[in-house]
Amino acid sequence: MTDADRGTLLAALAELARRYPNWRVGQLVANVAGWADAEVWDAEDGQLLAAARDHLRAAGWDEARVRALIAHYDNLSDEELAAEDEAAYDDENMTTVVVPTELMPEIRRLLAAYKKPA
Repeated sequence: MTDADRGTLLAALAELARRYPNWRVGQLVANVAGWADAEVWDAEDGQLLAAARDHLRAAGWDEARVRALIAHYDNLSDEELAAEDEAAYDDENMTTVVVPTELMPEIRRLLAAYKKPA
């Protein structure tokens, strides 16, 4: 994987971390590996990048939008970054749930099929 591709993977993971602020880094990587149908320890960087991109694209993200997001966050101060992180925890539309790992394939299937009410 090139440095540019690695940067794209890390940017995609950063966006997913903002989208799911209650996930720990390990949970984030484990979930992305699961989306790639790979075990965390066996997942190649390319598999993780493809899975993260697929997840973001499903929510309306493309390469240009990811790169614009990278540029946005590269220009924020440490204080501004911290403020954004703190605001994410106040989002009343997000919930963290702890479930047995063996239920994750079914939960992923349900989430993928979910259509937000109009």
